[in-house]
Amino acid sequence: MEGVYKAMSDKVYLGIDGGGTKTSFCAVDAKGKLLARSQSLGTSIDTVTPEETLMRLKEGTLALKQSHYDGICACLGGILSQKDKDGVIAMLKQLPGVGSETIYRAENDAANAFRSVFAKEGIVFIVGTGSVAMGKGKDGTFLRLGGYGYKEGDLGSGYNLGWEGLRALARYFDGRTGKSPLDQALMDELKISNKEELAVVFNTFSRSQIAALAPVVVAERASNDAKAILIAGAKEYAAMAATLCHKLGLQQSSYAVVGGIGSKTAYLDFIQKAVKQTCPHLSFVTPVMDPEVAAAYLIHEPEC
Repeated sequence: MEGVYKAMSDKVYLGIDGGGTKTSFCAVDAKGKLLARSQSLGTSIDTVTPEETLMRLKEGTLALKQSHYDGICACLGGILSQKDKDGVIAMLKQLPGVGSETIYRAENDAANAFRSVFAKEGIVFIVGTGSVAMGKGKDGTFLRLGGYGYKEGDLGSGYNLGWEGLRALARYFDGRTGKSPLDQALMDELKISNKEELAVVFNTFSRSQIAALAPVVVAERASNDAKAILIAGAKEYAAMAATLCHKLGLQQSSYAVVGGIGSKTAYLDFIQKAVKQTCPHLSFVTPVMDPEVAAAYLIHEPEC
């Protein structure tokens, strides 16, 4: 971050990366030195209430134990419009340590996800509770695909994997399919044994609770039904990669995967295989910084 902040050494900047399941916070100085980290529960504005978002933002900020913040950037899931940004900035102005000179910025979590990997061209997939693909061309053009929210399906996301696992279990309870290892694993995880109990899950579980079932699907990837779910999800990212390459003119470029279910489980293998089959000219790379640190970088960088 040296060269970005023309400031005294006592300047402190707060970066926030908020998804549907968890939120990560970091405090850095003017040279990018990490001062503190913390976590809270999810703050994605399309997943939890404004009251919960503000409470969790305060919790994470307090845990950093910094006396003041000269700039704050919060990159939260669900931010889609200027109205959304303004609403989040209003929350940031209520955080401990802010002052009259504090700089504020709010973005969708796609912005810092991209910045955690690339400063210029490339493609990044967010594969967490939700699903987003974004890319930047050589001319600086930035495009974002997906991210419509779980009601659209968030195909390929942790929510989608969990939902498809539940649908597979419903077919078993109906007698439309035989019992598979995935069915048993989901029954064990949910502590249910019949369709009436499954109906309660369908009608009462939150987006985050359904996404939390994705690791069960990944763990049972040797099972035919789980494997089919993972292959279908991975193909969605391959299709988005092909679209971004075409629209942005990316011939020889790179892509990365961020987000808990995509980057830290065996689901990544499925995504890499699908992308290689569809876009063999793309090379896989890993992030160069954590997303909350990337959020701090964005405080003084141009908007996408």
